[in-house]
Amino acid sequence: MLATAKTDSRGYARFDAGLQRGEGGLAPAVLAADGVDGDYAFIDVSAAAFDLTDRGVKGRSAPGPIDAFAYTDRGVYRPGETVHLTALARNRQGSAASIP
Repeated sequence: MLATAKTDSRGYARFDAGLQRGEGGLAPAVLAADGVDGDYAFIDVSAAAFDLTDRGVKGRSAPGPIDAFAYTDRGVYRPGETVHLTALARNRQGSAASIP
């Protein structure tokens, strides 16, 4: 483990920028988050992004005033199961969007 952080009152956790410069065993690999109620999520930050540009995929149009990215914790659910959805919303400056 390279570092731990607690979120502030707005839900932000901050890490020193130098942690991203590590190499070998000191290089960041996974960002994990767990909540007081037992929720757990992680993102693999060591894997390269999947590039489809060689297959004619050009990306998407520029977003409007709010850009949202939403995903579920897994791909398939059975009828009656609870779906856990994570969403990130940003404004045009890339800052967390304030949604009333």
